[in-house]
Amino acid sequence: MAAVALCLSVFLSVCLSNNLSVLCTSLLSCLSTLRISVHICVYPCLSPHLESC
Repeated sequence: MAAVALCLSVFLSVCLSNNLSVLCTSLLSCLSTLRISVHICVYPCLSPHLESC
């Protein structure tokens, strides 16, 4: 789970740093990106073929 947390924190920090000046108008885009990152980060851990978590 540490790998997932790290992955999510990286995505979130990139999202915030890229959209900091227009955070309100970019919030939906940010959340969309974060949702994609959650799928990318979590799915491999849930896959029965991988036991990285």
